[in-house]
Amino acid sequence: MAGGTFAKMFHLYSDERDEYARHYHARSNVESTFSMVKAKFGDSLRSKTDTAMANEALCKLLCHNLCCLIMSAYELGIVAKFWGTDGATTALPASAVEDEATEAWGWV
Repeated sequence: MAGGTFAKMFHLYSDERDEYARHYHARSNVESTFSMVKAKFGDSLRSKTDTAMANEALCKLLCHNLCCLIMSAYELGIVAKFWGTDGATTALPASAVEDEATEAWGWV
C-alpha cells in the first residue's frame, strides 16, 4: 500500500473506530440535512449577488429548522409557553393551538 490520505483514514478506521464513527456520522448528518433542504426548497438559488445568495441559503436553512421544530412539537406533543411583557407565562392547550391554526388557515 502506498500510503497517503487513504492509508491514514484506513488506519484510523481500523484502530480507533469510535473516533472515526464520530466524524463520519457528523458528516452524514450534514449531508442528510442538505438533502432535506434541497428536497423541500429546491437545489438552486435565484439571487444574483454573492451576499444575496448567502442570505437566501441561510434563509432556507432557517426555514428548514423551523419546519423541523414545528414537526417535532406536533409529534412529541409539546405545548408552547409564551412569556408576556409582565413576565408571566401562559400556555395554550394543544387542542386550542390546533383549532386556532385550523381556523387561521381555513382548514375547517
